[in-house]
Amino acid sequence: MTISSDTLLYFSFSSKPGTFGATIYRELFLRYGLNATYIPRIAPPPDSLVKSLMQVGANGASISMPLKSVLISQLHTLS
Repeated sequence: MTISSDTLLYFSFSSKPGTFGATIYRELFLRYGLNATYIPRIAPPPDSLVKSLMQVGANGASISMPLKSVLISQLHTLS
């Protein structure tokens, strides 16, 4: 897959990120013809995470606990 400015970016943040979720999501994106990728990363400090996601134009992110409870008050929408 080639990532371009049209690629939808999704992230997973955890203290110990794995590749299981990325493998499943990438397969689903391919199966349904979506120009999207799911990228696991070590969680940055909470005060910079939301700003960083907005700067890169992320379309969504999975956040593990306990970081999730810290970030809820900074989010625009939850689903």
